[in-house]
Amino acid sequence: MKTIKLGVIGLGGRGLGLAELLLQSGRHMYEVTAVCDPYPNKVADALRTLALPPEAGFTDYHELLQSPAVEAVMVETGAQVMASISCDALRAGKHVMCDVPMIFTRQEAWDLVVAVEQTGLVYCMQEQVRFANFVRHWKQYVEQGEIGVPLFIQGEYIHPVAGWYLEDRATGAAAVQEEDLVVLVNDPRFQKTWRNTFKHPIKYISHELSPLLKILDDRVVQVSCCASDARMYGDAVEMIDLECALMQTQKGRPIRIVNSFTAPRSGEYFHHWYQIMGTDGVLETARPDWGAEGEIIRRGDGSVERTNYGWERTDDNPFGGFSGGHGGMEAFVFQQFYDTVVHHHPNESDVYATVEATLPGIIAAESAESGGILMKVPNVRPNAERESGAYPKE
Repeated sequence: MKTIKLGVIGLGGRGLGLAELLLQSGRHMYEVTAVCDPYPNKVADALRTLALPPEAGFTDYHELLQSPAVEAVMVETGAQVMASISCDALRAGKHVMCDVPMIFTRQEAWDLVVAVEQTGLVYCMQEQVRFANFVRHWKQYVEQGEIGVPLFIQGEYIHPVAGWYLEDRATGAAAVQEEDLVVLVNDPRFQKTWRNTFKHPIKYISHELSPLLKILDDRVVQVSCCASDARMYGDAVEMIDLECALMQTQKGRPIRIVNSFTAPRSGEYFHHWYQIMGTDGVLETARPDWGAEGEIIRRGDGSVERTNYGWERTDDNPFGGFSGGHGGMEAFVFQQFYDTVVHHHPNESDVYATVEATLPGIIAAESAESGGILMKVPNVRPNAERESGAYPKE
């Protein structure tokens, strides 16, 4: 069985953790042949953990991209450089997997789309929720008319983690607990992380929008956004406390998305939450500690059914019964990428579908900066106004 020779760029906890997952459960599909991080200590740790020779380690990703031992890369860096690294990799002849969010500006969206179109190489954003068990079932419910015609769709991502915002300058290690942030932000031993240097949490929208757009078979065409900002950590965290985007889809459906990564400040309260309200019923996931786990189906006849589909899909998981982080959804992302590269299968996480799940958040941030005005979201797929491989005329 052919294996993909994979280089890993970015060796934080997630990058190294995914490389270890491939070593343990995905080695029938992938061989990690190179690793890269600007911190030498992280490169050394990865080489030791993955049992790789010294020549497989790099601190400059440009050098990794020149390696003949690498045919594809997994980009696990800060969001502000993901798109530029992905484009460089595509231009260097490497297939690309990139974590969320794949892009950070409008220009990066077009740069990435055009790079994929011009090179013809495989690109995949590693958004996992679209492969969740409940998404599989909800898509069937919507397609079969179980809740009638979708009228209103909602998603929320609430996930405060203080350790995301400062890191040790020398090692890149997460350095602080919540109570230390305001003090240590002025300590020269520490620096703000990439998460702490982007202002708008709504830019991290893909985990909510990607599964919902998959279920609805739709795309966003316009968006507005407003912010609520109590500056809960003062100047220690640059990110706005909470943003709410209201969108309209091509099929005329309103979608509301709320993102916050600082509030609520205490109590370890966090969730992904999804709801689809139809003309004849409602699909809704549970909120934490608000009753039974799982999902609720409310039908037009007044009946209520509780399910427990959740995220995990052990019945068809490509890595066997693997669960692990994100409910084992990582395995489906890796299988998708592998099948597209090796077997030329259709790629449901291609550059178009994933930009459509990410670009609305970028434009929502622009809307918030402009007082919540309604803004158009461009069509990134080739059409009468833009040929494949070309930038838009305006």
